[in-house]
Amino acid sequence: MTADDLPVNADRLELLQNCWVVPDLDEAMQRWLSMGIGPFFRRDADYPDALYRGRPEPLAFKAALAQAGPVQIELIQQTSAGPSAYRDVVSEGQSGFHHMCRMVHDVGEEIARLRARGIEMASEFRSVGGAQVAYADTRREMGCMLELVPTEPVLVNLFRDVAQAARYWDGSDPVRMLELNGDTPPQN
Repeated sequence: MTADDLPVNADRLELLQNCWVVPDLDEAMQRWLSMGIGPFFRRDADYPDALYRGRPEPLAFKAALAQAGPVQIELIQQTSAGPSAYRDVVSEGQSGFHHMCRMVHDVGEEIARLRARGIEMASEFRSVGGAQVAYADTRREMGCMLELVPTEPVLVNLFRDVAQAARYWDGSDPVRMLELNGDTPPQN
C-alpha cells in the first residue's frame, strides 16, 4: 500500500484495520496465533499529552498488529487508569470489538469534516513520528469507533511491512517487538 492507493473522494470510506480491546494482550495474541493469524508486531505506547473528549488525559496501552488477508488486526490492552475511547466501548477487564481504521491524507481535515456532521472526537494524540491520530465516536453511525491515521511514510511502511510479514510467515517468530523510532519501519 502506498499513499497513492488511498481514495481521493473523502466521502468514500475505505477501511484497512479492525481492532479489539482485550484485558490481556499476550493471551489474546496466543488465541489469534492458534487460528493461524500472525506474526504479531507488539509495542508499548505512552501518550501523556493525549486528549479525551477535548480534555487532557494521559493514555498508555500495549498494542499488537497482524494481518489476516486484506485486513489488518490490532489488539489493544489499555494500561493507563483513566477514561479513554477504549473504555467508552469496552469495559475494563472485558474483550470486545472497538474500531475500524481509515488512513487519510489529512487527519485535521477529516476531523473537521466529521465534526461538521456532529461526530465527536473521543481521543486525539500524536503517535509514531508525531503523526496526528484521532478516534471519532462513530458508534451511532457504524456501531464502533473510527480511527483516523495519516498517510505519513512511517505508518504507510508499517502497515505494508505487517502485511508482507504475514504473507510470507512460516509460523516462526510469532511475536516480534516493534521498535518505532521516528520514521524507522519494522524489520521483517
